[in-house]
Amino acid sequence: MKSLKLFSLAIALSALYMSACKEENMRIYNTWNLITLSVDGNPIDPTNSEKQVFITVDDQKFNGYAGCNLFFGNLKIQKNKIQSSSTGATKMLCDPSAMEIERAILQLFSDSSVDFVIKDKNLVLEKEGIQAIFEAKGQ
Repeated sequence: MKSLKLFSLAIALSALYMSACKEENMRIYNTWNLITLSVDGNPIDPTNSEKQVFITVDDQKFNGYAGCNLFFGNLKIQKNKIQSSSTGATKMLCDPSAMEIERAILQLFSDSSVDFVIKDKNLVLEKEGIQAIFEAKGQ
C-alpha cells in the first residue's frame, strides 16, 4: 500500500513537471521586440535599425526582422532550448550598424540551438557570447 502511494505521488509530480515545462514552452509563442543586444558583453544599440527588430515564434516555426532583412525557419523547443533548422533570410545590404545587429540575431538562429528563458514579459536568448533580450509585443 505504501509503495502504491509513493508510485502515485511520483506519477503526479512527473505530470506536474511536464505540464509546467509545456506551459513555459507555450509562453514563447508570441511576437517579441528586441530591446537589448550584446556580443561578448559589448552592447549594440538595437535602435540602429531602420525598423523594429522582432521575432515571431509559432508552433514549429519562427520569422522576424533582423535589422536589415527578414528571416525565417523551423524550430523545435525542448526544455529551455530552441533548436532551429532550415533557416533563411533575404539578402539586402544595409547600413553597417544595422548589419551588426543582423549578424548577431542571425547567429542566434543559425541552424543550431539557443538557450532561452522567459523572465516576466521578456524573452532572453543566449548563445556563444550573444545575449538578446526581447519584450513581448504590446507590453
